[in-house]
Amino acid sequence: MLNARTLRAALLLGLALCAAPGRAGANFHLWDLVEVYSNADGSIQYIELSTSSTGQGVLDLHTLTSNSDGVQRTFTFHGNLATETEDQRMLLATPGFAALPGAVTPDYVLPCGPFFDPSATLVTLNFSGVDTLVFSSAQLPTNGTLALVDASPGGAPSLSTAANTPTNVLGNAGQLTLTECQSAGTCEPCDDGLFCNGAESCANSACSAASPCGSLCDEETNACVECLSATDCSDAEICTAESCESGSCVYTPVPGNCDDGQFCTTFDMCAGGTCSGGVMSPCAGENCNEDGDFCGECAQAGDCEDGNPCTINSCDGGRCFIGEANDGTSCADNGIFCDGPEACSVGSCQSAGIACNAETQTCNEDDEICVPIPEPGASGGLAALLALAAIAASRDQSSILAHALR
Repeated sequence: MLNARTLRAALLLGLALCAAPGRAGANFHLWDLVEVYSNADGSIQYIELSTSSTGQGVLDLHTLTSNSDGVQRTFTFHGNLATETEDQRMLLATPGFAALPGAVTPDYVLPCGPFFDPSATLVTLNFSGVDTLVFSSAQLPTNGTLALVDASPGGAPSLSTAANTPTNVLGNAGQLTLTECQSAGTCEPCDDGLFCNGAESCANSACSAASPCGSLCDEETNACVECLSATDCSDAEICTAESCESGSCVYTPVPGNCDDGQFCTTFDMCAGGTCSGGVMSPCAGENCNEDGDFCGECAQAGDCEDGNPCTINSCDGGRCFIGEANDGTSCADNGIFCDGPEACSVGSCQSAGIACNAETQTCNEDDEICVPIPEPGASGGLAALLALAAIAASRDQSSILAHALR
């Protein structure tokens, strides 16, 4: 059975016999897979191709595929090579490869490794259907030093191991010297060199990262910052001028008129970076209602107080309303004993008119007592005398008794 390389050789021979003499036209099909490299877990890999022909730089939208025990991955070339290809090599490598010790810049960057499984029983690499390379995990070295090399490009494969020699189309050659963790695959070479991307790692075949900053990041200074320009510092405060200095917001107070948002203040002015309301009220002597933004007699019931205990005062819509307290509501004593207790009546405080029983008592304003009127006869006089004595004893007012005996 003819392998892919034998079939390709026959095809190329036929094309050569049919072609007119002269320089080969621009193409892609004369590349051979010549070197394969992987660390233990496949996070660091490169694949190298070589050609002895000119005009093989038309690679845009062609593919390189891998099949690892049935698991296939595909890389699509985007863009052509800009240099001549005669007796050159082409290098494809996983992300972060160029930053490794001993590496060179790859011509194309593969998806995050592994592009092929280094532990697979059988791996097949296929370059756009024109060349294939088949090997097993037993043939592939993963010690970080050696690479799998095909010594017979263009013919029947002759696989062996040799020191890794990644070489790009410009002829730049290197030799990887991995650290122990890189060889084992316990650390990932996925750093894109940008501070604001944070620490990268491979995830879902892509080099992913998260910002190391909680907010803004300055790539030029490799620092987390509060601002990159004055617009990042806007605080909607008219009394300050915002600026960004060395990544920090600076707020400078500015003078001028402003509006503190309050209805009951006028002539607001900036002071110390904040808007302060003036002391003059817009209501020209009337009460100012901030809740309803209007001027009126009152803003609350207390503004309607008239000093009358027999009225009920309220404020509604900025106007005072006066109502009457219930008749009989106690109110302030007028200081006169003999006109009786005071109570509200029809909105005013009035006395009862008399404090004592007019039929049996007389009122003594000086001593604030009701004095019994003596009945005719000795018994009546004696009863009156005893009543006065009891009053004197209870109040300790001997003058009352002396007054009655006169």
